[in-house]
Amino acid sequence: MNDGREFPRLRTVSPRYTTHLGRQVVMIEDPLQIAQRTVVIAPEIAPVLLLCDGTTPAAALAARAHERFGIEIGTPAIEKLLRLLDDALLLESPAYDTAHAAARAAYHAAPHRPMTFAGQAYPADATTCAALLDGYLDAAGDVRQHAGQVLLSPHIDYPRGSAIYAQLYKRAHDLLRDAELVILLGTDHHGGELFTLTRQQYATPLGVLPNDDDARDALATAIGAEAAYAGELLHTGEHSLELVALWLQHIRGSAVPVVPLLCGSFARYMIDGTAPLDNPGVAATVRVLRELLSAKRTVIVASGDLSHVGPAFGGTAQREQEKLALRASDYTVMRALERADADAMYQAIVTTGDSTNICGTAPFFLALSALAGNHGHRVGYAQCPADNRNTSVVSITGVIAR
Repeated sequence: MNDGREFPRLRTVSPRYTTHLGRQVVMIEDPLQIAQRTVVIAPEIAPVLLLCDGTTPAAALAARAHERFGIEIGTPAIEKLLRLLDDALLLESPAYDTAHAAARAAYHAAPHRPMTFAGQAYPADATTCAALLDGYLDAAGDVRQHAGQVLLSPHIDYPRGSAIYAQLYKRAHDLLRDAELVILLGTDHHGGELFTLTRQQYATPLGVLPNDDDARDALATAIGAEAAYAGELLHTGEHSLELVALWLQHIRGSAVPVVPLLCGSFARYMIDGTAPLDNPGVAATVRVLRELLSAKRTVIVASGDLSHVGPAFGGTAQREQEKLALRASDYTVMRALERADADAMYQAIVTTGDSTNICGTAPFFLALSALAGNHGHRVGYAQCPADNRNTSVVSITGVIAR
C-alpha cells in the first residue's frame, strides 16, 4: 500500500445519503473539488470512514469496525474502499498534496475567483442577469430605506428566495451604495475550518469586486495567517458568498472593496458547551470586525438561511402542524436577530440543540457581535419547499441591523 493507505486519513469531505440506481448509498464529495471522481459506497460500511483518522493501520480497520460498530467487513472490502478513496484523492497522501498545490496555483493564477454558479443559479449574461434581479425588485414595490451596518441575507436560490432578497436589498440600497467597504460573511457548508479567507477577487457577470487587502490582512492576523488560508479552495464551490455578491453589485451599480470570509460550523461549541467568544480566534476576529465598522463606512453582509428540516435533511416529513411549530421556533431566533442580540440568538439555537439545522448561525453571530447597537428591522419570513412533495422546508428571513 502507498503512503495514503497504510495509515489512512480521510480528508475533510462531504458525505451525504442519496439514491443511486434505486438503492440508498452514501456519496462522498470533495468540497475543494480536487478529487478526480465522486465515490459512492454502501451505507453499511460508511462508519468505517470514521476510523480513517490517520491513527489506525489499514490492517486493523476490519477488527476495529467490528469492535466499535458491530460491522462484519472483510479485508478485501476494506482494501477496495481504501483504493477507491485514494485513487479519488480523498485520502491525505503525497499524490493529494501535489494535486492540491497545483489546484491552488491555478486558482491564484486565474483573473478572479470563478463564477461557479453562473448559468445555473443565475444568468451568465450581464444584461439578462440584471433584468432578472430588476424584476424581483420591481415586484417588491415601494419600500422605505433603513439605516444600518449589518445585513443578514439569505443565500437560498433566487427563485425560492426572491421576495426576501428583493425586500432586503431594496431597503438597503442607500447604505450599500454609500459603503466604502463591504465584508462578506458566508456560511461554509462543507469545510472543517473555522474561518477561511481568500486572496482571490470575487466576480459576477456585472464585474469584479476588488479585495480590500488591509482589511483582509487584519482579519488574517486575528484568525492566524496559516489557518486563514488553509481551506482557500473552499471558496471555489461555495454558493453562500457568490449569490450575495451579485446582489451587492447590482444594487450599487458599481464595484466596492470587499473581504470575503467563509465561516465554519459552530457545532463544536454546542457540543462542548462553551461560548463561541471563549475561542480566542473568534474573539479576535470580532474585535477586528468592530474596528473595521468604526474606521470607515463599512457594511457587513452575513449570508445564511434559517432552518433545514424534513426528509431532504434526514428528518421527518413536515406537515402543516410541523410547519407551524417550525415557524414558532424560527420566530424565537428571529426576535433575537431583530434585537441584534448575538448571544440571545445563539442561546435560542443551543436550547433546541440546533434541532432545526440553522445554517446561518456562525455568520449571523459574528456580524451581530461586531455591532455596537442593538436594533434591527426584519424583512419577511418564508418557508421554502425543499423536496417535490413539499415535506421538507428551508426557512429564510432578512434583517438590517444597527
